[in-house]
Amino acid sequence: IGASVSGLVTGGFWSLAPVYASASGFDSFQLSLFLSATVLGGACFQLPLGRLSDSFDRRIILIYSALAGALFSIIFVFASSVVGFAGWPAAVLAFLWGGMTMTLYAICLAHANDNASPSDFVQIGSSMLFILGISSAIGAPIASFMMTLIGPNGLYVYMTICLMVFTIVVSIRRRTHVLPDAPETNESFRSVTDMATPAVYEMDPRNDESGLDDTFSEPRQQ
Repeated sequence: IGASVSGLVTGGFWSLAPVYASASGFDSFQLSLFLSATVLGGACFQLPLGRLSDSFDRRIILIYSALAGALFSIIFVFASSVVGFAGWPAAVLAFLWGGMTMTLYAICLAHANDNASPSDFVQIGSSMLFILGISSAIGAPIASFMMTLIGPNGLYVYMTICLMVFTIVVSIRRRTHVLPDAPETNESFRSVTDMATPAVYEMDPRNDESGLDDTFSEPRQQ
C-alpha cells in the first residue's frame, strides 16, 4: 500500500509539477527553485524521520508524515492564488512537502524488512520497486485528469486525496494488526531513493545472499 501511494503521488508530481508551476505563473528560476526545494526536502528529512521510526512503530511516523504532506498539499491549493507566492514562499512550502512525502517509500520499505528475514530483502525490495513504478505510471494520467477538471490546483487536490486515504488505511491497519514493541524489533533505518535498483538490495549487508564478508555486516537487533 505504501509503495502504491508513494508511486501515485511522486509519479503525478514529477510528471506535472512543471505544468502546475507554469500555469501558476512561475518563471524559469522560480520553477527550478520549486523543484530543487522539493528534492532537497526529501533528502534532508529522510534520515531524521527514518531514525525516528527506529524508536517507534514506523506506522506512526507514516501516519503523521502523510497527514503533514496532505496538509501542505491543501496549503498549496489555497496559496497558489496569493500574490507573491511563486518564489521563496513556494520553495519553503515545497521543501516541507517534499520532506514529508518523498520519505514515505523508504520508511515503508524499512517497515516491510522489519517483518522479513534477510534472505527475503531482495524479493521484497524488488516487488515494492515494481509496484512503485506501476503506480507512478498510473498516477500521472490520474493527476492530469484532475488538473483538467479543476485547473492547476487539481494536482495538489489529487495528492491530498491520496495522502489522506493512506493515512486512514494505515491508521485502521495499526488498530487491527498490533506489532511487538517497535524499538526491540526494528532494524536500523537505511536511507534509499525511490528509484533504487534491485541490485541495491542484493548488496545490503543484512542479506545472507549478498556475498559480502561478514565483517561488513551489522549485528541484527534481537
